[in-house]
Amino acid sequence: MKSEDILFSLIVSIVLIILIKIFFLSPIIVKGESMSSTFNDGDISFFLPLKTYKIFKNFFKDENYSFLKDKNVIVEVASKKLIKRCIGIPHDTIILVESSGNERKIIVPEDSFFVIGDNFRDSYDSRCFGFVGFKDIKGIILFEK
Repeated sequence: MKSEDILFSLIVSIVLIILIKIFFLSPIIVKGESMSSTFNDGDISFFLPLKTYKIFKNFFKDENYSFLKDKNVIVEVASKKLIKRCIGIPHDTIILVESSGNERKIIVPEDSFFVIGDNFRDSYDSRCFGFVGFKDIKGIILFEK
């Protein structure tokens, strides 16, 4: 093989890897216990960046965000990326039972989402930081263990 052929193959490979990472699969390492038993500290998973999911949303004409319901998503809160489960999409009514036994009714506002950790007793989630916007959802987890 000529050095030009090797160089061309290397450049094409790098471009393909970058395109796959940007549009299809991005890795994430789990830190913390807020999503255990679904994800444990140190687990590696892959997510589909939301910009790619937006293309699917437009393609399927999903106006109500139902594609996010009960999915594990990557949310950005205070410059930190967190893995949480999206349990509330716009206009959903959520009833949370507190440790005291009291029920709290939450209605998810327009263009907002309610996310919670699977280890809900020890999770930093929408109960702490409030609703997240669509722009705060950075991706959707593709692979769980």
